[in-house]
Amino acid sequence: MLLDSSLMFENAAALTASRASTNVIDLVNARDMGIGRELPLVIAGRANFASAGGTATLQIAAQYSADNITYVDAALSPVMNITELNALVGQEWLFPISWPRPKKASELASWNYLRLYFTVGTQNFSAGGILAYLAIGRQDVVAYPRNFEVVT
Repeated sequence: MLLDSSLMFENAAALTASRASTNVIDLVNARDMGIGRELPLVIAGRANFASAGGTATLQIAAQYSADNITYVDAALSPVMNITELNALVGQEWLFPISWPRPKKASELASWNYLRLYFTVGTQNFSAGGILAYLAIGRQDVVAYPRNFEVVT
């Protein structure tokens, strides 16, 4: 799968405390963002999470903004503990988001910028990282049985 870096929020940067995603998606220039299709957020674990007491939690907020300063939550993930986060390592999780659907061009400015905000609860992580991006779907590799027989 090819990933468009302009649709990527996070590329395995260390995630130890609450913070915004390293990348903000700028939608100021008009483009086709999968019109008529849902664009889920794809989350994939890239490094095992750990914390001193093992009780840290993470919640991800998908947010939009008109000015890249004040953000509004479009969706919140469930609060995930270390065990749930480590189960994502090497896996992809599709997080459906109901982004605002402007009816007129004048309403498009209300969501020029998209970002994620990671809220770390209970205590900070000492290690951990994720990959997060918008995509039409996840990449699946399906292994089919051979449709031929090898004769020796």
